[in-house]
Amino acid sequence: MWSRISSALKPREGNDSDPDHSDAQSTASHPQPDPFHTDATTYYTHQSPPTPPPGAHSRTASREEDMIWSLRTQLALQQEMCAQFEVDLGARDELVEALTIRLDASEKENDKRKSVLRSWKKKAADLEKLCRHLEEEVDNSRQESMERSIMDEASGEALRQLHRQISQLEREKKDVEAERNSLVQTVGNAEAEITRLRENLDTDEDDGEEVFQLRDQISRLEREKSEVEGQRNSLAQAVEKADAGISQLRGELSATDEASVEALRYLQSQISQLEQEKTDLLVERDALAQAKERADAEVLELQEANREALCRLHDQISQLEREKSEVEAERNGLAQTIEKTEADVLRLNDELGVTNEASTEAQRRLHDQVSHLERTKADVEAERDDFSSEIARLRAHIQQLQKKSADMEVTIVQLNKQLDQDKEDIGGLNIALESKQQELELVKRKHGVRSTVGSTSGRTNSAPSIPGKHAVPPSTVLRASAVGPQTSSHAPSRVPSTLGRAANTRPPVSGALRRASGSNWESKTILSNRRLSVTSTPSETDEKENASTPLPLKHPRRSMVLA
Repeated sequence: MWSRISSALKPREGNDSDPDHSDAQSTASHPQPDPFHTDATTYYTHQSPPTPPPGAHSRTASREEDMIWSLRTQLALQQEMCAQFEVDLGARDELVEALTIRLDASEKENDKRKSVLRSWKKKAADLEKLCRHLEEEVDNSRQESMERSIMDEASGEALRQLHRQISQLEREKKDVEAERNSLVQTVGNAEAEITRLRENLDTDEDDGEEVFQLRDQISRLEREKSEVEGQRNSLAQAVEKADAGISQLRGELSATDEASVEALRYLQSQISQLEQEKTDLLVERDALAQAKERADAEVLELQEANREALCRLHDQISQLEREKSEVEAERNGLAQTIEKTEADVLRLNDELGVTNEASTEAQRRLHDQVSHLERTKADVEAERDDFSSEIARLRAHIQQLQKKSADMEVTIVQLNKQLDQDKEDIGGLNIALESKQQELELVKRKHGVRSTVGSTSGRTNSAPSIPGKHAVPPSTVLRASAVGPQTSSHAPSRVPSTLGRAANTRPPVSGALRRASGSNWESKTILSNRRLSVTSTPSETDEKENASTPLPLKHPRRSMVLA
């Protein structure tokens, strides 16, 4: 906030300053283009001198002006702080309104969820009642089915009794029919006897007693016949009654069986339907119980979140109220300070009116100083132009020197590369020299000449180089080739090899080239002597030595001129 206040006060200071001074300052400061800017076209290096800072006009203010500026600064600071506090209060009021709106929305949402929860609870209670009702109906149906089963068992027992009665009546009917048949047979026999007796009566009318006896017997038989017929009629009626009762019992039994079967089927269908409804209701009850549990959990979470939000809102509201009270206190203090400052400003304005004459004199002196400074500035600008031209000339010279240094670096790099190539060529010449010396040693061994160089088997790891000052001269090689057959039986010389020293000592290049050319001449001389001395067919020893001797490396010969 202090940075914003200072940035807000800076233009005010510039606007409230002296107009003559501002005009002089605007005429005195003409910024020159910076040659080291990002858009500059000059060539900058780290050796270029830095640009001097532009000159700025400064003046010393009086004590009264300092007091006025300090009071104005304090007043502007207090006004800015008041405005900032008002903005903060407005923002906090908006925050409180937004939080209250959110609190109202959350309370409405909580009420809505509570109503939904109550509706779910009502639905769950209704479903529980329906489940209990269905359970009661199932229990009643089970009780009825048990009673009907008991009744069916009782009706079955009655049916069994009826069957037993029917079978007993049928047996009695059979007995009555048998007795009736016997009586019919007896009646038939009696009628036959009556007809016989009547015939006998017709034939035997003479015998009176027998007739009376027979008549008595006939009357007796007729009475018995009438009695038997009465019994037969009564038995027939009883049989008819028994048949009617049996048919009635059979009809009742069949009707009872059909009704019981239909009732059983109906009860079974109702029981299965009730069981299906019960399972559906149980499933629905479980689903509703789960939904109720989820709703209870959500309600608990919402209640917890609502409590936390309410706590946070209450804390924020209390904090905002405390801050508001603090801001009110600060604003009251600032208002008092502003009043005091305004009184001081009025007093200082009065004092400023008194000091106007002194300020006019100071302005006159200031104008004189400004004119003097303008003249001085013209001189300084002329000198700066001279310095700028000198700096441009020095920069051009520095650029030329840098280009020359870059060319010199390129030349040095090329010379270093040439030197490395020359070193490689010298190494190749050293290798060629060593191979020639090995050939010379081979020729000496073949011709029986004593070795003056020494074995090179100990230098397998050393780098090839040009031999030093103690290398074998060509005259010695010629003398050794001349006396070759005479010294073939002697042992090889124990003179230390000079090739090892040549690897550690680097002779001059010109001497190395001369020695290399001498060694080539020596090898040519030895080979020509060998052609003259040896036969056309090589021996086995020569073939073995040729097989064991490595071939020399082939390097291109190049003409080198070294200073």
